[in-house]
Amino acid sequence: MITTPQFKMSATPNIPAPLSPGWAFVVQLREGTSFDPAALCGRIEHVASGEAGNFDSLDVLRRFMQDVLRSRQSLVSGKPTSGGDRNGTL
Repeated sequence: MITTPQFKMSATPNIPAPLSPGWAFVVQLREGTSFDPAALCGRIEHVASGEAGNFDSLDVLRRFMQDVLRSRQSLVSGKPTSGGDRNGTL
């Protein structure tokens, strides 16, 4: 018999920051992908901008999120950021 771990979700998380739509991403994993950080594969899309790409590791996924959010912050502040490039599959 296969069992899955149970996760308890809190109705009021202990996170003080609001959940902003500008920080929302949709992550779709490829069927059968490994949960090994170096082998995580799929597609990511930033909800507010529609910017999307494929990733082939957790590092590339995180870098995409970081670059998109830095880019949006620079648009709001008017200051350029020195975000990394999106190497990998993005």
